[in-house]
Amino acid sequence: MKITKKDMDTFQAIRIISRTVNIPEKNLYILGLKDRDSKSIQYVFINKHLIDKPSDLVIYNDNLDIEPIGFTRIKPGKKHLIGNRFTLVVNEVREYEKAKQLMNIITENGLPSYYGYQRFGVKRPNTHLLGKYIILGRTDLFGKELLRSIYPLESIHSIIGRRLGRYHKLYYEKVFSQSKNPEKALRTLLSILNELYIDAFSSYLYNLLLNKIIDLHGWNELNNLYPMPGCVDSKKYYEDILEKEGITYDVLIKYTKCWYRRGLFKPINPRVSVENGILFISFELEKGYYASIIMRELFKENLLFTQI
Repeated sequence: MKITKKDMDTFQAIRIISRTVNIPEKNLYILGLKDRDSKSIQYVFINKHLIDKPSDLVIYNDNLDIEPIGFTRIKPGKKHLIGNRFTLVVNEVREYEKAKQLMNIITENGLPSYYGYQRFGVKRPNTHLLGKYIILGRTDLFGKELLRSIYPLESIHSIIGRRLGRYHKLYYEKVFSQSKNPEKALRTLLSILNELYIDAFSSYLYNLLLNKIIDLHGWNELNNLYPMPGCVDSKKYYEDILEKEGITYDVLIKYTKCWYRRGLFKPINPRVSVENGILFISFELEKGYYASIIMRELFKENLLFTQI
């Protein structure tokens, strides 16, 4: 089924679907996560034997629309996710030609394939820290960070809840705080979030690796495949980084996964257009790459806006 959501993370959308159709969350399968602070379309898969009538899956509200679209004969996997399409809609832009020039430069030269800020949290950019504490076996630090740490972009309700220790409106904090067994609560969270914290810490380490490569070689060595920290040949790349993080390679590799990621990426089929004074920038990316990295380059230092 196709879901269209805005101002909502993918996990929250899955919880709503689960409650609405009375199907456990573990039976809802997704390919990738979409940014909370965007309007995005993605697909959710459910075993057809769990559904009485496809019409029961139709949901419409202000932030989430769900539409059944059909069946597939094979179980979808990550190999079936080719990539994503993006469209940036920008009002009050004066430098239209500059936008085209910048996109041409980005498309020709590419950008470092950093994991974007969404990977680490927007309002609470700490998912990598939580992953680090899991790997270190420090459930106490995990709980302190999850429940008590305050970040400036949080809502006032969230900040007050943390100060008072009241988490009834904070889903993950409530799950963790209500359990008398922190280790069991942590396992529950990892199950709900599909090891998001561990993956975020791996992404953080990969970003540090790209920084090191750029410092040592400039961009000349970026257009190569580099291992994520969980690969057996990753030690030579990450050993000095892990030393600064206070984690040994032997401990890290027990938790993290292995895949290879190119250090440079380029947008595919870019298009810049203007309609009724509104700027549209569209492009495609292969799976795993972040549109926010391109956005940062386009809009840093207000390059596209009239200076006042």
